[in-house]
Amino acid sequence: MAFQKLPELSKQISNRFSWIITKPIIRILLFAGCMSAISFWMGTYVMSHRFSFIPDVKIFIFYFFFYIIGWILFKSKHLLDHLMRFDWVCFISGLVLTCIHFLSMSSVSLEINILLNSILVWLLIFGITGLFMRYGSRYSKLMRYILDASYWVYLMHLFVTLIIPSFIVDWPLPATLKPLFVLTSTELICF
Repeated sequence: MAFQKLPELSKQISNRFSWIITKPIIRILLFAGCMSAISFWMGTYVMSHRFSFIPDVKIFIFYFFFYIIGWILFKSKHLLDHLMRFDWVCFISGLVLTCIHFLSMSSVSLEINILLNSILVWLLIFGITGLFMRYGSRYSKLMRYILDASYWVYLMHLFVTLIIPSFIVDWPLPATLKPLFVLTSTELICF
């Protein structure tokens, strides 16, 4: 009985999601509102991580929210072009809010921090995704290689970033250059 209603439920979710995605202001406010509600429930705007085999329900729900939005968007690929509307506005607004949030986070209340963080996250998500849709959708041999190599790089980079610092720890370089050296050499080795 319940499984017979799943196609209808899926269709309703898809229709509502399509309507939300096509409205730039509504999608930012709705998703930021949901993220804010989860963050208020958690009591923080900074997501902590537990190093335990027992999952934290609150952290799981927070990340599951992003996962489910991404999954529905993946299933609704025809909507991706709508993310290019106001992509620059979202991206620049997100950067400006990030700077404001960074400069004011210690002087404003937890509630304001949660709201600022939620809005800037979704502005940046939609802005960066829209910009990549606009400028990164054309075929490129270099990008094809990077995309094909990305899983290998994901698997190997941690080992490389653990090994390289042990070799350069005694080098007489400023502390700001050592991470750049590790980053650059890790990219060269992995790619």
